[in-house]
Amino acid sequence: MYRFIRIISVVLALSVYTCVSPYDIRFKNTLKVITVEGRLTDEEKEQQIEIAEAEFVNDALYKLPIEGLIVQLKINGKEVISMANKENYVYVLPTGFRAKAGNRYQLIFTKPDGTRYESDEELMQVVPTIDAVYHVFATDGLVRKEKRYPSHSIYLNYQDTPQEKNYYVWSWTLWERQNLCVSTDYYDLYCNQPCWEILQSETIDILSDIFTDGRGVVGKKVAEIPFYQPYGALLEVRQQRISEKAYQFLKLLRDQNQGTGSLVDTPPEALIGNIQNVTNPNEEVAGAFMVASTQTKMYWLSREEAIDKAQPVGLLWRDPIIRPTAITAPCITSPTRTPFQPQGWRP
Repeated sequence: MYRFIRIISVVLALSVYTCVSPYDIRFKNTLKVITVEGRLTDEEKEQQIEIAEAEFVNDALYKLPIEGLIVQLKINGKEVISMANKENYVYVLPTGFRAKAGNRYQLIFTKPDGTRYESDEELMQVVPTIDAVYHVFATDGLVRKEKRYPSHSIYLNYQDTPQEKNYYVWSWTLWERQNLCVSTDYYDLYCNQPCWEILQSETIDILSDIFTDGRGVVGKKVAEIPFYQPYGALLEVRQQRISEKAYQFLKLLRDQNQGTGSLVDTPPEALIGNIQNVTNPNEEVAGAFMVASTQTKMYWLSREEAIDKAQPVGLLWRDPIIRPTAITAPCITSPTRTPFQPQGWRP
């Protein structure tokens, strides 16, 4: 069971914080565990938490909603806010809710039979602003499948807060103009309307300020963006400050996924997060509840300097397969695609 908990933690947490594929593990038996995925921020967007029952059947992972679950957020040990069940296992805070630095937050949820789960209290701490974002182009900056490709390295500068323990997480979202709205192994179809591809960071990028306390940090690399196409793209860079416990949890997940050892190499309790069953302390819960003060920076990635130096790799990493037909396809809204022009896009 311990081994299952570790694997579930890796699978589910990586699905939230990255797009990295987990290890391919097969099981002889069907096992279940409750999982929690969520990071509360002070961003102006819907705040949501996922709470599900995860079930491994052979090599397939299924996430099932828990019927009748009551989910609450407690603030500073006093105020309690109810979270609504948006869909399946997704729970959201009231519209307009924003977490605030200096407050402590605790996730609480209860099953219909009275079984109660609580997270540790998490303190939201102010994160330093991003002073600057810039890029450097290289014709061979990206390694993929043992080959080198042209790319733009993205860097940022910030001032670390002195005399405090600071733990950072960086992530990004990239919007690329998409001209192909259907892609298969045999043909591709052009879009019949404007469309943008949405790409997310694929690694857990964390740092402790143990060696940079109070210093100005210049040239922190936060992304390596392939030279997909000759025109520009819009990049959102996020800098977040998390607790030491959250940092240790993410560090373990990062090391587990990117290391060369097996999942069994990690102590069984290590990937258990900060959620406890207070009714039955023997039950272990995978995942974690985190809070993160956030600073974002929108950056227009101009590729003018790359046009005459390298060949774009394309969003498909291959040439389009266009058949002699007038058939086109719509841009269907999804987590990875949108027909709506992102704010800050340049024509």
